[in-house]
Amino acid sequence: MRRTLTTRSTYGIQETRTAAKPLDYVTNSLNIRKLTVDAQVRQQLAVGDTKMLVVDWQMEALDENGEQEHLEGTAIDVLRKGEDGYWRYVVDNPFGVGGPWATDGEKESGDG
Repeated sequence: MRRTLTTRSTYGIQETRTAAKPLDYVTNSLNIRKLTVDAQVRQQLAVGDTKMLVVDWQMEALDENGEQEHLEGTAIDVLRKGEDGYWRYVVDNPFGVGGPWATDGEKESGDG
C-alpha cells in the first residue's frame, strides 16, 4: 500500500507525490527474494545501557536472476538501551572484521 504526501517546498509550491511505506523494501525482499535468515548470538558484552553482540548469521535468498544465493558472516553490533527499555542498534556491522572491504589476507587471518 502506498500513501500520498502533500508537502510545501521552500518556494511555497505545493507538491503531491506518492511515497512508499517504510517497510515496502523489506516486504518485497521477503516475498520476491524468498529471504530466510538464521542467526546465533556467539557472545554479548554489556556495560550499563550499551551492549556489543557477536552474531554468526546465514542468509538464503534468490538473486536478481532467480538463482539461489547464500550469504554468511559474523556480525559485530553495538546496541543502546532506550528509556523505554528497548534495545536499538547504534552500529550494525554485518561482516565484522571480514567485510567485503578486507583484503584476502585480512579475511583469512582476521588481522587488520
